[in-house]
Amino acid sequence: MRGRYRALLVAGVVAASAGCPNLSGPPLQNTIWDAQLVPDSSQPNLAGTAAMVTQLGGTDVGIGIGGAQPGSMPAWQVHNGTCPTPGAGVGPQGDYPDLPVDDTGGASAQMHINRLLSADSTHYIELRLSAADTTRIACGDFQQRATGS
Repeated sequence: MRGRYRALLVAGVVAASAGCPNLSGPPLQNTIWDAQLVPDSSQPNLAGTAAMVTQLGGTDVGIGIGGAQPGSMPAWQVHNGTCPTPGAGVGPQGDYPDLPVDDTGGASAQMHINRLLSADSTHYIELRLSAADTTRIACGDFQQRATGS
């Protein structure tokens, strides 16, 4: 199941970025990251992946989860830093779309962050119980997978 979510997310985020060539100015360095969510001990069945692509005009990010409580609505956000060394959120929490969990325990969402995330920085994705209850239920450090123009 994890592989399916990862493949769909990476393919979707990369495909979205492919249609945005840089026709003026110097070549753009696209950076691709992915993250494997590690669940908190209170959520042993939770699994998920996330992917980001930085390109001209910002960063596209997507998340997919499985094994969550059906009907729940976890909140998610990209942060600077790492799971063990947390940093500030990237953009306001309210900018991140809802992550409604379906009857099978799965959910996915994607968004565009109007900011280029530096390939020289560390980033992670955090999943919380809900927008109102900010208890962390899963976290994943983004690993840089590719950089190119």
